[in-house]
Amino acid sequence: MNLNKLSLLSFLLCWHQITRAADLFSAQGPPPLLLPSPPDSSAPTKPLLSTHDLKKGKKISAHDQQSATQTVVSKPSSQSDTSFTLAAVPNVNITSVPYDERPLPALQQKDKPVERIQTPSAENSPKSDVQRSPRGPDMSGEPEPLTEKALREAGLPIEAFGERLVACAYSKTWCYREDALLAVHNKLLEVTSTAPKDELRNMIRAAVLLVKKALLDKVSSVFHASLKLLRLMLSQVIPGLGLGRAEVTHCLEQTFPKLLTRTGDSPNRLHAAAITLIQEIAVLKDVRALQIIPVELVKPFKSNFPSRLAQSRAELLEKLLVELGIEKSGFTLENVIMFCTAALEHSAKVVRELAVRIILSLYEQHRGAVLSYLPPNDAATRKNFLYKTLFDGFEKIEGNIFEPQTLKNVFRQPLGQKEKEEINYLQKQLATLKDIT
Repeated sequence: MNLNKLSLLSFLLCWHQITRAADLFSAQGPPPLLLPSPPDSSAPTKPLLSTHDLKKGKKISAHDQQSATQTVVSKPSSQSDTSFTLAAVPNVNITSVPYDERPLPALQQKDKPVERIQTPSAENSPKSDVQRSPRGPDMSGEPEPLTEKALREAGLPIEAFGERLVACAYSKTWCYREDALLAVHNKLLEVTSTAPKDELRNMIRAAVLLVKKALLDKVSSVFHASLKLLRLMLSQVIPGLGLGRAEVTHCLEQTFPKLLTRTGDSPNRLHAAAITLIQEIAVLKDVRALQIIPVELVKPFKSNFPSRLAQSRAELLEKLLVELGIEKSGFTLENVIMFCTAALEHSAKVVRELAVRIILSLYEQHRGAVLSYLPPNDAATRKNFLYKTLFDGFEKIEGNIFEPQTLKNVFRQPLGQKEKEEINYLQKQLATLKDIT
């Protein structure tokens, strides 16, 4: 009996020591981690698993793994009231966990500190409207200085209009360039014929140089200002100052090739403005006498010539033929039809149709003279659809003029009184001759 009591007492003493040791180990282990909740959140916080649970062999479910991993991710810096850091997270050895219960690699990646990545929009943010937009016409300040190349090129304009105005014309800011052209326009309006001829000639040639440069400007307002200045010089200033054909020739030779190039622009406003100005200046007395514009328009081009530019030249040719004709205008049957036969081979359908229309309009006026510049009307030529269309059009024009029904109506018309009197007079003269013989 005493032995049994002693055994029971020893068992209780051992159990007490074991329980105390377990409590002491639990007290020294890391406390369970809590998920920091935002200040306005009322949801209860779920404690995380501690290393003590792992040491005791407790299995971790997939849901617990995801919750623990998401907790590790640091919150944005705006929540400064939270003292939770990654250093407080226990370093759990994932390899000691059974394979099926390990976290996914994507979830493990979330355990890494979240870095602040600067977005491309923040790195390459566009400039503000004030920085990007050009300064307005009423701006104060000076344009950038002229380069050495510009100084060599613009010697005459600097002498005529001053260095500041020319610096504006060569400026990278489009408002300066537009203002410079308008300033030259106003200066030419104030010029009188009483000034020395050399001074007037130098001023016109200086303006021509600035227009030549501005005609290639990509900014529409600058381009329109150059057209305005060119129109003024050819229609008013040069004829009004009595400078003669030499200045008109110089102006056209320097500017017209650039102007003709702009008729091939894609924007309809620039395209239409260039075509309109060419039509206006081509009919001017001094310009028409030089025949420069017609000769430039009828130069043949190849089949791969830019379609927009080829169409513009054909349209201008069709319109100016009506205005100028082919008598002492620079247009002839030969150069017009040579242009049209080259246009018949162009890759753009609209250019080919314009060429057919121009040839048919010439045939209505000149008939057989047009045929002498075209291939013969035979089966081989008619295999080409465009030539077949031309010859069919010729036959239709001839049929409308010499239609048999029209001729019948002519012969069926009653004779007029004058014709009857002439017939009676001739009959009397015949009778008198018979009596004499």
